[in-house]
Amino acid sequence: MIRVLQCIVGMNRGGLETFTMGLMRNMDRSRVQFDFLVSLDGAYDKEIRQLGGRIYKIPFIAQSGPFKYTADLNRFFIAHPEYRIIHIQMDKFGGLPARVAHRSGLPVRIVHSHNTKNEGGVLYGMVKNHYGRLVARHATHLMACGRDAAEWMFKKAAPLAFIAHNGVDLCQFYPDDRREGSFTLGHVGRFTENKNHSFLIDIFFELIKMEPGARLLLAGDGKLRAEIETKVNRLSLSHAVAFLGVRPDVQSIMSRCDALCMPSLFEGLPVTLVEAQACGIPALVSDNITAECDLTGDVGFMPLSASPAAWAAALLKYKGRARRDNAAVLESAGYSIRHTAATLQEYYLKLNEEAVDNK
Repeated sequence: MIRVLQCIVGMNRGGLETFTMGLMRNMDRSRVQFDFLVSLDGAYDKEIRQLGGRIYKIPFIAQSGPFKYTADLNRFFIAHPEYRIIHIQMDKFGGLPARVAHRSGLPVRIVHSHNTKNEGGVLYGMVKNHYGRLVARHATHLMACGRDAAEWMFKKAAPLAFIAHNGVDLCQFYPDDRREGSFTLGHVGRFTENKNHSFLIDIFFELIKMEPGARLLLAGDGKLRAEIETKVNRLSLSHAVAFLGVRPDVQSIMSRCDALCMPSLFEGLPVTLVEAQACGIPALVSDNITAECDLTGDVGFMPLSASPAAWAAALLKYKGRARRDNAAVLESAGYSIRHTAATLQEYYLKLNEEAVDNK
């Protein structure tokens, strides 16, 4: 058995974290086991340990600064020479652990892109770009959720990136119509700037004028949640908007919706949209999201320059639409988590064998 070290900020219920847990659950853990190097406690920590994974924790660079973070990484790799593969899922920040792992002699250093733009402000983006420039020199292998994410992160080296599809559990996500009569709109995602919740509330404000009795379900949490709750109250929408928090039952939430709406400023290839398509639920998303996400024809695109009323009118066209069973389409496209897990398992084993041969 080989142990692959997953380097992630924290294992909460976000898209890349849920994807990584799906891999862990569906791999043959007698052959490939995941351990985790994190900075934050996470909702999946208990399950990780139940599945045989180890969790190591060091303060994140944003908490401790680059010098202490580097020193902590150095101490970790000195104390754990047993790892031959590190899989870094921190976008451009991943350049720093890749550099430390390289200097520590860790032979296989995978850096994974899950996005198409930096989160945060200008200064934060400059810092991330600085660390992103380290990736080319210190990663041995590149990985991305899609071609757009590869091109953003790896530039000229993008064609070399291994594309790991954001597969979902097709036994867990399936058509299951639990709609209650009134038009229900859904959104699953962190309350962060790139998700553009403020514009989503503007859309719903127009939608409820056209469809009295409509509802909006918001699953997730984050630093901007209080700001969005304040806006909902100011617009007198609190009776129609439900803040559900971080939930393990995403399929159940989706099954209550007529459609999903994601007016994101940027994304990689959202796991949520693959889950929605597995549930047969249409989605209207901003054209800033890669067209690669439309695997079934159930995803529509609109520019953010379009008015909230135009978005609302487009969403209402999904009212009463029958669920479609897209399992076969997603399976053939490689978006079953079992397929992705099997593919990555063989990839890890191959890289490990090469590392042993080159030692």
